Amino acid sequence: MPLSALYIIIASGIWGIDGYVRQGTPLNGDLLVALETSIAGILLLLFLWSFKRNHIKKIKNIKAMIGMILFGGIGGSWCFAQALSATESLGFVFVLIGLQPIFTIITSAIVLWEHPKGSFYAFAATTIFASILLTVWDTGFTLSPSSTHAYIYALLTAVFWGSGTTFSKIVLTHNSHLYALALRLFFTGILGWIIVFFSHEMIALGEMSTRLISSPINVLFIIFVSDLLAYSLYYRGLRDVPATIATIFELAFPLTGFILDYMLYDVTPSPMKVVAAMTILMSIVILPHCHFIEERKTNTATA
Repeated sequence: MPLSALYIIIASGIWGIDGYVRQGTPLNGDLLVALETSIAGILLLLFLWSFKRNHIKKIKNIKAMIGMILFGGIGGSWCFAQALSATESLGFVFVLIGLQPIFTIITSAIVLWEHPKGSFYAFAATTIFASILLTVWDTGFTLSPSSTHAYIYALLTAVFWGSGTTFSKIVLTHNSHLYALALRLFFTGILGWIIVFFSHEMIALGEMSTRLISSPINVLFIIFVSDLLAYSLYYRGLRDVPATIATIFELAFPLTGFILDYMLYDVTPSPMKVVAAMTILMSIVILPHCHFIEERKTNTATA
């Protein structure tokens, strides 16, 4: 398996753990997004300035960078937080968010001219369907009219994150993946604090400190592992992998939850979830060898 594909799979696996960690973090969604991304962005910028100044260059494709921040950064993160807080019935919310690869495939075809062979679409549909089954098969879901806002935010999350992958691919083609990540995190944090301020969710600094002290490991994991490590790996992999293919590798994240449920919570998986997990695993292993897309040669930034 190509190393770049492995980077994306590892990052997606980390994001599967991230979901469990966030559940134990006593900060609301908007505030957590603002805090984690601003701190992670500042730390990465300081690191680059101190040790990797060759990465700090004028960003090419500024419009794509803005799209990367607005769609992949604050837009998707904010809508995700709103979807989770708007309903207690999250089954259909995760079904809609699981449609993210569809929007990456659509935007990549329009913007990047990535047009896979026809058989790819059947391959992708099967993997997406398996990831949805793996997420909600045992718990199921019911449509609730009172959760309409949550469903809208969930669908917007899929649109934003899916489109953000396409914009990220454009940026990473000609820029340092670490510098692009630092700017995305930093400006996402700034926009996040603006949202927190105007939504009147700002809490007293003393109360914030108390909440952080109560679970510092969770916040540190989100900053250093979910944001810095996982996104560094993901962007390094995405630089060399077509966005259309990368979005299928991202479907590795439900596998993490499947494994953690079994190992930590002694949850016995149903036969259908086992089949879904095996389908995703086989897709991830087979995909690098299928050559669905003939890549155009492009110059990339220094790793």
